[in-house]
Amino acid sequence: MRYGLTTGIVTAAVCVLLAWFALPVDKHYLAPLASLVALTLPLQHIRLAVQGVDHGRGYFYRLSSLRAAAAAFFPLLLLGMWLAGWSELRDVTWAFVGSCVAGLLLCQVGMRGSWFGPPQQSVLESLSENRGLAISQIAAELLDRADLFLIMFLGTLTDQGFYTSAIPIASTMIIVPNALALFSFRHGADPNTPLTAAGVTRFIALMFAGQIATGCLLAIVIPYAVPILYTQAFTGTVMFAWYLLPSGGLRGMLMTADGYLRGRGMPTPGIIGRIVALMILIGLTFALQPRMGIWSIPVALAAGQFVCLVIVFFAMYRQTQANSQNKV
Repeated sequence: MRYGLTTGIVTAAVCVLLAWFALPVDKHYLAPLASLVALTLPLQHIRLAVQGVDHGRGYFYRLSSLRAAAAAFFPLLLLGMWLAGWSELRDVTWAFVGSCVAGLLLCQVGMRGSWFGPPQQSVLESLSENRGLAISQIAAELLDRADLFLIMFLGTLTDQGFYTSAIPIASTMIIVPNALALFSFRHGADPNTPLTAAGVTRFIALMFAGQIATGCLLAIVIPYAVPILYTQAFTGTVMFAWYLLPSGGLRGMLMTADGYLRGRGMPTPGIIGRIVALMILIGLTFALQPRMGIWSIPVALAAGQFVCLVIVFFAMYRQTQANSQNKV
């Protein structure tokens, strides 16, 4: 509770400041709604802290049904609102706030003990001990959100709408890797099960094959699924989704590979890789924009993700060499 409140309040304060002082002038009317969403961050951080403790102890399935219910609450609420004729942005924002509260309450129902009371370790000690993982996660999230900032500043509201609508479609590419990242972290944290060079090669080959197959399937389905899910008014989403599929596939592979390295206590390669990727994303976007326009953003994002993945894979091979030397 204290950990989630501490990190959540600090993050919420930063987001509120950005909402009022960093949004483009023509989108400044979104600042109040953005601030409202930011106020839910402490609730989300508490829920994620509880989930992190469970995953650290190996309780991957203890609260699965309640978490599934929490995840389904917002889309089901949106569906009900849409059927009732409520589709204004303000209504959707309040629905999201309500879903955050519901998610936290559902998480509390499944807890065996109280969230209140003295912690076993102080918040400052926890933050200090886990600063490497925290910096790695911040770098990952900044890279994952940077393209949205770029489309907000470089694109029109229509472009922004199509782009943000395409992101959930492309994010399908990370569903399985996101689950695998938990297990790869646990595998890396076990000192008795280090990967060999052959194991890393198999991992890379299987991930590439899986992501390519998933991407090809999605590319075929997207033109038919978008009009059904989003209506004909959102057909412009199709092209953005196609452009975002490569970066989605690379991001999924990166999550799984980085999970293993973080389990081995090596968050640095992921941090360095994401900083390099962020620089590539920003630099290549502005370099290609005169010729490609807003399409330079997903292209630059895929290029940055690829370079980051190469850095992480190289670190995994280096880790296998270190394991071999230690055995000798």
